[in-house]
Amino acid sequence: MNLSEAPKRINKDGLVNVVVKLHLVPEYSRLSLEKKIEDAFREQGQILGKYAIKNRMGGTTRDENLNFLSNQVFKILVEEDCLSFNIVEKYPGWADLEDFIIKVVNCLPELRFSKISIQYVSVFEDVLILKELEGNVSLPHFDQLIGTELNFHYARKQKDIDVALVDVRLTNNMYNSKLNKFASMTDIKVRCGNNNEWTKDEMLNRLRFVHDVQHRCFFELLTKEFIDSREPVYE
Repeated sequence: MNLSEAPKRINKDGLVNVVVKLHLVPEYSRLSLEKKIEDAFREQGQILGKYAIKNRMGGTTRDENLNFLSNQVFKILVEEDCLSFNIVEKYPGWADLEDFIIKVVNCLPELRFSKISIQYVSVFEDVLILKELEGNVSLPHFDQLIGTELNFHYARKQKDIDVALVDVRLTNNMYNSKLNKFASMTDIKVRCGNNNEWTKDEMLNRLRFVHDVQHRCFFELLTKEFIDSREPVYE
């Protein structure tokens, strides 16, 4: 759809995963960073839950000290070289996630950042996503097949800001065992950086740019008719 007509968000966003990764120049131990976050939140009257990271078999990881912290809306995994943010259940919107990220970063000593990424994954039930693409995209017969996957990549640059690299994966008409029905998936990942080091403010500036690129990609990718069917919010 035309970006000028895009809503602020859609209620039926199908989001199953939202991941923000802030890569650090290692200067502090993981445990010291984790403790600084816990102590800062506690001083503000908020207790963050601490949960062991589970492996795919349901057990804990080999590193028994590896945990994620959670305020029941968002969770964060603290590592020496990366802060990873994720949603717990329902995504409340970018404004809330950005506020949480800023709050966490402000708990920590002055850090240097090297790379950031944002990834949004949505699953739409009973949708043939390859039939909902905007523009002159024609994939005869493929949009009816089970599990057809379309991958493409591009770059976008903003004046005085590093280049954002965009990876898009669309999976059409796949069988979802959890839902016990067919569904389609959109997976959009935007990343920036690797060769430079940024201060906190420089990183946050680029984080907003990367999110804007992701938002633009999603809404320009899909038709207005599809977006209108997902309960758009224009506030």
